[in-house]
Amino acid sequence: MNVVMPFFIYFGIRNYRYRYLFSGLLVLYLLRLVIPLRNIIKAKQILVFVAIGTLFGCFMIFNRFSLALYTPVLINLGLLSGFVSTLFIGPPVIETFARRHVKVLSDVEIKYCRNLTVIWSLFFLLNGSISFTISFTGNLEYWIIYNGIISYILIGLLFLIEMTYRYYRFRNYGNTFIDSFYKKIFKPYSVE
Repeated sequence: MNVVMPFFIYFGIRNYRYRYLFSGLLVLYLLRLVIPLRNIIKAKQILVFVAIGTLFGCFMIFNRFSLALYTPVLINLGLLSGFVSTLFIGPPVIETFARRHVKVLSDVEIKYCRNLTVIWSLFFLLNGSISFTISFTGNLEYWIIYNGIISYILIGLLFLIEMTYRYYRFRNYGNTFIDSFYKKIFKPYSVE
């Protein structure tokens, strides 16, 4: 849903359908809260959903399209707080993802996961700051270009570069298609 949201907001603002836009966004987020896409919604996620739903409710009440432009900022803030909080109340979120993929992690890999969580946190801080600056200007064309296209390209690039580096460095493979792809490129270290 986060991928299409900037376009949804953009077209809602361009067509002057603010109340419908905000009502639709509020309903979508409430549905996401009530009907979880995962088996378990953690307390942090509920707080983020409630905050975004409250923001959409305020948009509806005040009928101010400029407030909708801050939605990506709020999403980045939610992701930032989610990632940073796991650095203090472990395990780091990247380690949690890694353990779903590969059950046994070395101490070096655990440290790498922690550092990668810091890198993603810095990314969300920077991305949110750029979104905030563009939202503050109110320039709708720059806003949709950055939040609807450039932001997702940057996320994809960071993910791809990190994943390629991780497979090159650790060569710890599971049984997925991606693992078999990288296993052909970066041969596993010999155990001799």
